[in-house]
Amino acid sequence: MMNKMKEIRRNKKGGLSQLLSVVLLLIITVFIFISAIHPNGQSVRKVGDDSNNNIVKEQTQIMDEFQPSVIK
Repeated sequence: MMNKMKEIRRNKKGGLSQLLSVVLLLIITVFIFISAIHPNGQSVRKVGDDSNNNIVKEQTQIMDEFQPSVIK
């Protein structure tokens, strides 16, 4: 009986500890990926907003330069 129990224990590889380590590894991987991507997304959005503001400013300057003048 004891020999059968030892064989069953030897045949089990991994188990709960392996499952926990895989889950922990996945959580760490996702956390690192999100923390690496998130700041880049914010900086890209800021650059886009700045570009949009510059385009609007340039368009208003062009329109102000070419206002029709009334000749009397």
